[in-house]
Amino acid sequence: MKNEFYTETSHRLLFSCFDSSKQRKTDIFRIHHHAELELGYICEGEGIYILEGESYEAKPGALFLVRPKEQHCVPTISTPELISFNIHVTSCYLWNVCSEFIEPWRLRSMIGDTPVKHLIEGRDDIILKLKSLTRESNVNRFIIKRLMLELITSIADELAPDSSASSAEYMTAMLHLEDIQNAIAFINDNLTEPMTLDDIARAANLSRSHLSAMFRQTTGVSPYEYLLLQRVERSVELLRESKKTILETAQECGFRNLPNFNKTFKKVTGMTPSDYRNLKRTDVRDR
Repeated sequence: MKNEFYTETSHRLLFSCFDSSKQRKTDIFRIHHHAELELGYICEGEGIYILEGESYEAKPGALFLVRPKEQHCVPTISTPELISFNIHVTSCYLWNVCSEFIEPWRLRSMIGDTPVKHLIEGRDDIILKLKSLTRESNVNRFIIKRLMLELITSIADELAPDSSASSAEYMTAMLHLEDIQNAIAFINDNLTEPMTLDDIARAANLSRSHLSAMFRQTTGVSPYEYLLLQRVERSVELLRESKKTILETAQECGFRNLPNFNKTFKKVTGMTPSDYRNLKRTDVRDR
């Protein structure tokens, strides 16, 4: 079950936490990427974690930092099961909340495209505390938010470069943060509707070119990439949890025809929608 945490006033999504359990198989798990920053902590089991073409040992205590658009998967599990605790962090959380306590230039390493350390160590206590508290997320939401800020701060401090110099381009993006959040909200609220860059720009009250530049500076992806990733993420949930047909799933997620849906889904996940659904059905039978 996914636990989602929002701002107390505007009700914008900040981050979500969920447990993931995978059974032992080889070469079946989808290579995929997200629109948000992901933190993946290995709780139990062992295997191989592939991130941006590099192989890492997945074992208890390993915390993987996966930035927007970075390809990753677990192709091999050497134990009967691999259990992880995952956190998806939105740009709203990084730039609306964390930037009040962390210098924005330190946060850039968490969404930028410069080389970065992907395997983070020494965060077991705080991750396991977060995992425990999310069992009663409504009761513990303020404590969870405080611990999340502590976690992001410690990672940003470890990853950030030694210089605090900020480019004029980046500082301009910060001035338009609210506009970009309006664009993100517009995309998320209208995933099933036809949408153009002009539509998104109008929602943000920015020109097309200004929107594209500021959006990438803030989130690490373009507006169109963000839209497609959100649509695919939604389709993954439907394919896993609903009995809708592939066509119905495509239409509900804003894709107007199957060829386009199949092409986009495979580009993001590494497999077709039908292959993904068949894989999940096999997982259920094998348990």
